[in-house]
Amino acid sequence: MDYIQGFDRGQLQMISFDQYVKPDSWARIVDLFVTILPLKNDTPSSEGRPSYVPVDLLRLCLSKEIKIHFKSV
Repeated sequence: MDYIQGFDRGQLQMISFDQYVKPDSWARIVDLFVTILPLKNDTPSSEGRPSYVPVDLLRLCLSKEIKIHFKSV
């Protein structure tokens, strides 16, 4: 029996935000909104595990909230 063959996970694949997101998508609005916010870049602590980039976490949270909101409407 033939199986679906995917990409080799050991290879690097370069993708672009523009290739996978439609021009009228809400993801572009979230990205633009977070980009124009005047957020400070604080220096992370030198102790413990490195933290995530705060801007990326904000994008993730906003995207999830918008997705939940529009799904329930």
